[in-house]
Amino acid sequence: MTDNLIQIKIDQILDRIKDSGSGLSLAQLGLVKKARVSGEQKKLILFLKGISGNKACCAIMNCAVLEDLESRMIQEFQKEFPGFEICLANG
Repeated sequence: MTDNLIQIKIDQILDRIKDSGSGLSLAQLGLVKKARVSGEQKKLILFLKGISGNKACCAIMNCAVLEDLESRMIQEFQKEFPGFEICLANG
């Protein structure tokens, strides 16, 4: 699979995963800054943007929302990249 096809596949996955609160896709939210794929190592790393909040209640809510989105991201990427290790990293 070419790099261009892999990027299209990644973009499609990010476009179909929606934030339950806003209804926006991860692509629209810009949560993923970049992705790195290693076919040899069968590994896909998604570099996430940080979500900041200056109040404790905001930070707790952000963590809960982000945890749900991360779980759904891993599930969706595992479906589309079977056999690959899916890693999320702060980027």
